[in-house]
Amino acid sequence: MQVVVFKIGKEEYGVDIQRVQEIVLDQKRTKLPNFAEYMEGVINLRGIIIPVLNLAIKFNLVAGEDAKSTRLIVLNLEDDKKIAIIADEVTEVLTITEQEIENIDNFTQTTNKHCISGIAKLKDKLVILLEVGSIVDAEELPKIDLELLESKTAK
Repeated sequence: MQVVVFKIGKEEYGVDIQRVQEIVLDQKRTKLPNFAEYMEGVINLRGIIIPVLNLAIKFNLVAGEDAKSTRLIVLNLEDDKKIAIIADEVTEVLTITEQEIENIDNFTQTTNKHCISGIAKLKDKLVILLEVGSIVDAEELPKIDLELLESKTAK
């Protein structure tokens, strides 16, 4: 499996490259009212409105300081939905074997456990593998869709 590896603070995360549509420079976001705190707002990417998530807030992490390396990773969800996640830095693309992936069920009871598909044990580091389809709480996506639909019909 190939994964795009990125940093949030000092931690390294990975997402399946097949779910990555593209990686873009950070850009201005439009805040939407009454959304979860980790929902940073939306961006207009070539005419497509995409919700932006701040995983540092969702996972209770300290984000990095260097805004020059900040990127948005645009991910494809089910039903042609898209989200973007904020990465302090995108570092590499790795090929990871099944033998290098440790199941997390054995040692964690966190509330965000459903977002993590495993941990890649590499010779010089650990990479937390994210389950793209579970990053957004299921109840948040319908709210996003409703808000975007209302904004389109208001024009």
